Amino acid sequence: MNVTSSSSTVKSSPSTSSSKPASQPAAKAEPKSEPSVAILDEFRGAEVPGTTTHGELVEGVLLSQGLQQDDVKRIQVSPQGDVEQLWNEMADGQEDALDRYIETRIGGVFEGTTSALEEIVQDKESSITTVNQSQGMSEGLVLNQLTTVAREYPEFKDLLRGQVGLPAEASGQEIVQALADTIGDVNQNSPVVQQARERYQEISQQLAERGISHVLAAGNEGETEDSVLASGIETGPDFFRNILANDNTTVVGGVDAQGGNAWFNANAGAEISALGVDVSILTADGAQVKEQNGTSFAAPLVAAADARLAAAFPQLTAQQREGMMAASAIPVDGQPGEVGAGLLNLMAW
Repeated sequence: MNVTSSSSTVKSSPSTSSSKPASQPAAKAEPKSEPSVAILDEFRGAEVPGTTTHGELVEGVLLSQGLQQDDVKRIQVSPQGDVEQLWNEMADGQEDALDRYIETRIGGVFEGTTSALEEIVQDKESSITTVNQSQGMSEGLVLNQLTTVAREYPEFKDLLRGQVGLPAEASGQEIVQALADTIGDVNQNSPVVQQARERYQEISQQLAERGISHVLAAGNEGETEDSVLASGIETGPDFFRNILANDNTTVVGGVDAQGGNAWFNANAGAEISALGVDVSILTADGAQVKEQNGTSFAAPLVAAADARLAAAFPQLTAQQREGMMAASAIPVDGQPGEVGAGLLNLMAW
């Protein structure tokens, strides 16, 4: 992942009037607020008219919770891994093409996130109290992306079959199982991934020691999980868990307007939930984007609540703020790994 940052502050135009008497004191400028929430997301293309990026949608949810644009800092974090490149490398007979693709997809998430968090931690004057990252990666997501392409393109499926060492007569289920096993093996044992994970864990701990919360979207692999289970594919317990989740993060699942468990939730280690179904968003430039679904839009509700708590109780640690939100959550039907402690109680915070 590549990382760049920018403030989302809207600057006012300077006055062009020169009619003020010399004896009249100049009006004092309103103090500019410092950002309290950093958004790690995809903002490329935000400057293109008519284009609304994923990061802008997430930002729109934050702004709907009382935050102003001066309160938000954008940090570009770009996903890595190109399926077309994988296809070409497999077609060229590169036997390790699939392993390298998985390393890039998973390791790239760690590396991009680490670079973004380092930018925050290394700024000793930073006023950031909360990081929202409606991004992530899981073994299940990698599997979903590969099998989606394989279903549409038999040639790609056949190349994947060769990469996992199966004969031409192998069934679709055997190919999916072998892919799941390969993804899990690379995630757990690749030196490239392990090194990237260790660097991320170190900076994640430093972030927590600064009292900064790291709010993550749990992901939207519920339907993939249902399909995998129905097909009898065997996976590990963390197959659908966001790889960025650790003791220093707050993982957010989604619910609908009635407080019901959202269909896109998987057993992804959610710790709390918020509205993530049919979310209507007004972006900073006034674009109305309706009916967005996903934990991407639940996470910023929790991030906004965390930022309010941090402002009201600056002595609290990030973990203590998470505990307060979880303790006041409204119970929701669903597995703990899908909905966590329940629905964020917006009235409490």
